[in-house]
This record gives sequence, C-alpha cells and structure tokens, in this order.
Amino acid sequence: MSLKILVVVPCGSSKIWSKFPKSKATRADEVYIGPPFKVNRAFAQKFADKWVILSAKYGFISPSFVIPEDYDVSFNAPATNPISLGELKAQAKEKGL
Repeated sequence: MSLKILVVVPCGSSKIWSKFPKSKATRADEVYIGPPFKVNRAFAQKFADKWVILSAKYGFISPSFVIPEDYDVSFNAPATNPISLGELKAQAKEKGL
C-alpha cells in the first residue's frame, strides 16, 4: 500500500475581486491571489496526491469548487462567523480526508 499525500492549503484574504471587482463566480484555485496561497498551491500541485483548500467560510473545498462572490470571513475574527470545528470534522469524514 502506498502512502497518499494530502495537502491542505489555507485560503488567504486576498481574492480575485480585490483586483478585478467585476469578476463573476470563480473556481477556488483561481479566487485566492495572495503570494502565500500561490506558494502553497504550487507545493500542493507538485507533491500532493490530493489537495484541498481550507476556507473559513466554506471549510474544506476542492480546487474546482466555485465561489459565487467575494466574502470576508476569518478564523481570527469570530464575529465573521467562520465554519465551526464540528463542521470541519464532519466535512473531513464525509470527504475522506
């Protein structure tokens, strides 16, 4: 049995709508445009058997998940109502992460 590598890439606050405000719904792997996300995405694409993005709003999402519009949710700001740990645990189980 070979070891499978999963990489979880944190989303980041810089999104396509900050640079291109008229952008429509966009794939998650193209939404986040900050340098940290880009570096982590490149690492995941090179070394992972599977990778997901951890979004404070949506939880664990695939790179092809379509994000309909800009949002401002952060794990560091509880008032923004980020996804809960319980929801993340359920997603991880449901998605086989």
